[in-house]
Amino acid sequence: MKILLILLFLAIIVFVPTYGQSSENTPQTYQIHITKDSYNQGCEMTDSCYSPSEIHIKQGDTISWINQDDALHTVTSGNPSIGHDKSFDSGLLKANDVFSYTFRDNNKSYSYYCNLHPRMIGYVLVGESEIVKITQKLEQKDPILFDSDFKIEKF
Repeated sequence: MKILLILLFLAIIVFVPTYGQSSENTPQTYQIHITKDSYNQGCEMTDSCYSPSEIHIKQGDTISWINQDDALHTVTSGNPSIGHDKSFDSGLLKANDVFSYTFRDNNKSYSYYCNLHPRMIGYVLVGESEIVKITQKLEQKDPILFDSDFKIEKF
């Protein structure tokens, strides 16, 4: 009887503290927000087009991008200079649309951008990877102004 009580006590000490706790290896889901008004130039100067603009995750984790802007956007792996690297692509995201991707490769860094607004760049670092920042030469263009007679005939 004494041995049975000792074994029960040891079982409680060993198993109860870990019950209900998540394992370090349990995949997590993180959110990245495509920020409001990020279609306007300027967010790239403060790394605020995506929030966060850089994220460190583990292999098997998932990121969900949420478009909180009024404009259409994409989440396209690669960079605007070289183009899409075929890892992931959201297609067009309308306001409040969500795109999720699970990162299966370990120790790899990813850059991504918006095809429609290529100055918008973000980074995902999986495991022990190093970030490789993309530098862009930004052109300042004058806006196109339309008069009151401007009409869109087909959309």
